[in-house]
Amino acid sequence: MAVVFLYCFQFIFTVSYCGLTFLYAAEMVLLQIRAAVNAVSTATMWAFSFLIASVTPLGFPTIGSRCYIIFNVINATIILSVYFFFLESKVTEQSSLR
Repeated sequence: MAVVFLYCFQFIFTVSYCGLTFLYAAEMVLLQIRAAVNAVSTATMWAFSFLIASVTPLGFPTIGSRCYIIFNVINATIILSVYFFFLESKVTEQSSLR
């Protein structure tokens, strides 16, 4: 059962939020610093993916099914942070971001 939930989490995360960090960073900054911002967002995404891949095998034997509670809290935090802190790029002009 643990494997099923792990695959469900990974699928939902990949389909919903994983690409947002790359796309949002490229769209919301000025052209002059776009490459640097993309580099930072890509490095951050890879660092957190490495952290999850390193911690998850240690977490399941240690805390068992409570690992899913942690994943759910992280997903809820992501949903709330996107809703409250990410600007809507459709209505925000790039000139107002300066």
